[in-house]
Amino acid sequence: MTVSELQTIREEVATCAAILARVEGRLREHDSRQQAFSDLERERAELAKNVKLLTHQKEDLERKFAQQKPDADKAIEARNAAFRKLRYARKVIRDLVDEQERQLASKHPSNLTEEEEREEMKRALKEAMAVSVSSNSSSSDSEGTARQQRSPLPAPKPTASPNRTKGFKGGGSLPAVSPKRSPNTSSSAQSSSESVHPALSHFAGTDSNDMGKYEWSIHYSSPPGSSVLLLGPVDSSRLLQHRIIAKATVDQLASLGSRSDSCLRLHTSRDLAFLYDPFLLEGRSGDGKKTYILDWGVEEANRSLEAYLRGNQTVLHTFIFPAEKKQWFYVGAHTWKLAKLPPLWPSLGTKSRRKVVHKLVERSHGEYDEETIQTALERGDLRQLCIEISSVGHWEKSENLARKMGYKDPRAL
Repeated sequence: MTVSELQTIREEVATCAAILARVEGRLREHDSRQQAFSDLERERAELAKNVKLLTHQKEDLERKFAQQKPDADKAIEARNAAFRKLRYARKVIRDLVDEQERQLASKHPSNLTEEEEREEMKRALKEAMAVSVSSNSSSSDSEGTARQQRSPLPAPKPTASPNRTKGFKGGGSLPAVSPKRSPNTSSSAQSSSESVHPALSHFAGTDSNDMGKYEWSIHYSSPPGSSVLLLGPVDSSRLLQHRIIAKATVDQLASLGSRSDSCLRLHTSRDLAFLYDPFLLEGRSGDGKKTYILDWGVEEANRSLEAYLRGNQTVLHTFIFPAEKKQWFYVGAHTWKLAKLPPLWPSLGTKSRRKVVHKLVERSHGEYDEETIQTALERGDLRQLCIEISSVGHWEKSENLARKMGYKDPRAL
């Protein structure tokens, strides 16, 4: 056998060995795939078993829900009926207490001291509650009879009504006795602002020491005088597009208008503040000006907001939603600071009082009527909250956010 033949045989053997190695590799790969296929088949069978089990559970839950739905509907209707009876009982109690106060005032115009009058009213209130419980047990769900027979009465003294009834949302309580409703309270004021003349001389130690230098007005839909920038309407799609807010924040902003809490409707996120339909108190004196967010809310909610503001050191990019405009507007970066001002409700004119009451009733979405809101304001159940806002020194921050929102040249707007 020649050398060339041996070389040929070696090459053929090497080729066969390579082919065998490839075949072996493919067999191993096939075995691996077969194992993976078997694992997937077991997982599929397990998932099919779980789907079948979940289907049975779903059918079982649907059957139980169908069985219990009539009972749930009855429970809901019973709850609603109980609420109707409770509202009716409140109205009966309120009418009876008003009648007792009127009778006491006519019988004892000046013979009772304040302490005696308070004790007499406690006794009368207990009698009124006993009568209302008795009458309510035999009455239907109708709510109209007692209120329809009520005649207008003079406003009682606050000290004659120590009891409180149903609480405001957010904390606090409603007055048990409502004063006589003003004949003009039911309609809203048409003007968007009115001058305010607070009596400042009785409030030493407050932020009102220099308030006498300013001419004051309360605004309901105008942008704040502190703003040096007004952009808008700014819709949520722009804020989402430029990653100013997240989708969750959009949902929270959408719910601000539907909230019926008796407090300032405000949502904050990082260095953003969204203020829904606020009252604004504006003061001007020559070139000087002051702007306050003004509101009336229950004690608990106000304390919570005050605690947040005391701990906040961040300049807040402020957005405002005037209800009449139904859109958000960016009014620039502002410093927010709690302010201690004299009670302004007594200083408001008739139009402003009417407008404030109307807006607070709208805020409650009909849960409280104008008479109840006005009584709460006069007695302090709705406490005043004042926040001074200022954009001084924050133009650059305002301009930066405006550019981030897609406004190319905020100075030219």
